[in-house]
Amino acid sequence: YVAGDCAPDGTLDGAVPVQSFHSLADPTVPYNGTLTWSSQPEVDALWLEKNGCDGSEEPVVSFSSATSSCKRWECPGAPYETCIVNDMDHCWYGGRSGGFHTCVPEEGNVDMTAHMFEFWEELAAKKATGQDTVETAPATHEDRYGLDQLAGE
Repeated sequence: YVAGDCAPDGTLDGAVPVQSFHSLADPTVPYNGTLTWSSQPEVDALWLEKNGCDGSEEPVVSFSSATSSCKRWECPGAPYETCIVNDMDHCWYGGRSGGFHTCVPEEGNVDMTAHMFEFWEELAAKKATGQDTVETAPATHEDRYGLDQLAGE
């Protein structure tokens, strides 16, 4: 789902729903950035501006635990959500580890795959019904997609 069309030069023209997941301890793409990589706060600011937020909007906490937190902004153009995980390597937290021996989820980590599906399913429901908002149950991250079984492989 893209809220805008492509511009003639091939770049995105308009707001785009985005989710961003990052670990505070990622050594590959550091949270605070490098000369090559933007910091997560810079990425957040870029997408919030692109999606029409002017800084006055308060985010809604969409997930919170001792090890993870997610905040979501309902920007005028499209929603933006950022999720932060403490003390994990460059991993996908939900499903397979990608082969890194250091990618062992901790109790309370956001299941990114389940959280991502909830985000995009909500947007699809909004688009299908033409509603501005869709009431959804709080994120439970139940294993609807068999991800616990995949993680154990």
